[in-house]
Amino acid sequence: MEWIIGLLIVGWLVSVFDTGKSGRTDTLRKTAGSKPTIAAEQAVRSRSSADRNKVAGSAGSAGSAGSAGRRGPTKRSTDHAQEDLQNWDNWLNDNWGKAPAWESPEFLQAKKLLNGNGVTAFWHMTHKNNVRNILSRGILSHAEAHRTEKIVDLSDASVQQRRTVAEPVFGRRLHEYAPLYVSVRNPMLYRLKNLNSNLCLLEVSLEVLRDTASGDLVYTDGNAASAATRFLTGMDCFAQLPWDVLTAEYWSDKDDGKRKRCAEVLIHPKVSSRHILKVHCFSRELARELSGVHDDVACNPSLFFGA
Repeated sequence: MEWIIGLLIVGWLVSVFDTGKSGRTDTLRKTAGSKPTIAAEQAVRSRSSADRNKVAGSAGSAGSAGSAGRRGPTKRSTDHAQEDLQNWDNWLNDNWGKAPAWESPEFLQAKKLLNGNGVTAFWHMTHKNNVRNILSRGILSHAEAHRTEKIVDLSDASVQQRRTVAEPVFGRRLHEYAPLYVSVRNPMLYRLKNLNSNLCLLEVSLEVLRDTASGDLVYTDGNAASAATRFLTGMDCFAQLPWDVLTAEYWSDKDDGKRKRCAEVLIHPKVSSRHILKVHCFSRELARELSGVHDDVACNPSLFFGA
């Protein structure tokens, strides 16, 4: 009697095996006549990887498996993450503008307010020797630019010392942000008027607001290094900027005008080069020198002081 039961069990096991095998064979047969889809290939890779992990896990001791589960990210995984981010940024640069982007009601409202006050772009001023690196890597934060690049720094050292402090919204140092001006003709540009022949003004699209996470955007009602300046976030707060000063021809006759005219938009950690619309130069000579570094390099002395 026992041998009969044994035969029945063996027969049942054989039938289960054949059914599973048949199912896998049918699946392969269905896809054999056509190119596998990406999803199918990924599923196969995922299953194979899982099988290999099972084998590797069973080969190791329980103690080593437990310690592996507690390990944090390795340097290799961190490097891969940074590589993925760079690849994603490169892909965005290559494909920017090929498909319509979704624009939130908040962004559209902020853009309408900015346009209504004559602001069609933000601005970044830099030395001509920095332009090629900026167009390659984007407008970097002060800290990152000094860490990774050999730059010509136009900033006032005493003012930069005050920008080592943390802003009150997200607690980052001001040097961790890429700075943009709301008004291009401001006291900083006036201070640099003797360097006009070496100075470039980078026109930055307002769409940088749309493409920056809310936790990476701060803007101010004046020079960010001033103790009197307020820090704002959220696109609904642009109405709180000192528009009477920002839209005036001059700031010297306005109350606290010098500080307010330097209202800033701060982007963490950088402004991508795809948002740079145009490079403005004071002289035709400099515009010719930089021709070819960007699709749009123009001589526009009316933007500068001392023209």
